[in-house]
Amino acid sequence: MSPGGRDAPGRSRDGELEARVAGMLLGAACGDLVGMPAAGLTAVEVRARYGRIDGPVAPAGDSLHAGLAAGEVTDDTELLIAVGEAICAAVEERGSFEAGDVARAIVGWARDRLDDPRIGPSTARAVRRLLAGAPPEEAGRDGDTDGAAARIAPVAALHAGEPGAIDDDVVRACLPTHGTDLAIAAAGAVAAAEAARLGGATIEVAVDDARRAAERLAGRGRPVPGPSVAARIALAVRLAEGAADADRAARACAEVLGAGVRAVEAVPTALGIAAGARGDPVVAILAAANVGDDADTVAAIAGAVCGAGAGPEALPAGWIDPRLAARLRALAARLVRVRAR
Repeated sequence: MSPGGRDAPGRSRDGELEARVAGMLLGAACGDLVGMPAAGLTAVEVRARYGRIDGPVAPAGDSLHAGLAAGEVTDDTELLIAVGEAICAAVEERGSFEAGDVARAIVGWARDRLDDPRIGPSTARAVRRLLAGAPPEEAGRDGDTDGAAARIAPVAALHAGEPGAIDDDVVRACLPTHGTDLAIAAAGAVAAAEAARLGGATIEVAVDDARRAAERLAGRGRPVPGPSVAARIALAVRLAEGAADADRAARACAEVLGAGVRAVEAVPTALGIAAGARGDPVVAILAAANVGDDADTVAAIAGAVCGAGAGPEALPAGWIDPRLAARLRALAARLVRVRAR
């Protein structure tokens, strides 16, 4: 490891990068499916229904995702795949992607599911606007939630090891559904952390890159009232540093910052949990799942950031359906190929 907590330039071969990208994507999916049963519940309700969540479980009958089976993923993973495949196709064809490519992928996935209350509110509103003819650059003008941050990993893969280069692609990926300054800053923070981890950065360096990205992107997108994403990330790190373990870090972040669907809650808390877990994706995912609220998305973000550094071997193979795992690994390989373009 070189000074500053990063691998020396040129050390990682494509195969090593592909493994890290796979770890990021699998970490996102594992966080999603483990956190899914706890979504919409308080931490007290999580304990009452499940005891301690220590892996995939079926959601309780009165939870947000009632009716799904243990180990099923939500819209977070499904849209990550849809957007990732659309970005790859655009880069393969033209050498870059635009907001319209992302918009078409999201509309294609969501057009028949808009009445499902489990779809993120910002995404549902934006898809209705897109179907009514709104330009992709304007459809997400009031989206301030965490959906874009949950599916930003493909952008991070295109900029592996270059967290300072993510900004324009983050904005393009966010605008169709999450075009506010808060959501863009939050998604940029996640992408920067993931890109840093893909390049070999420690979790401490990666979370600081996240804070810097949130500062840079604070002026992009439609301004809406809300606190500084960068300042909340810094506070999340301090809370994690003062906690004895990841579970306590998760509780502290959730109590002080919140773990709800707004990007200014979910993203700083997810990054604080990742820091409190010292980059271990399993520890981060379980800590996030057990605090409830928007647990599937918070756990997905924390799992992706940690998984990008730890690789797929750090995640239990039995957590995820082999067919989904194969699809995510194929997307990882494709992202590494198109990154060279």
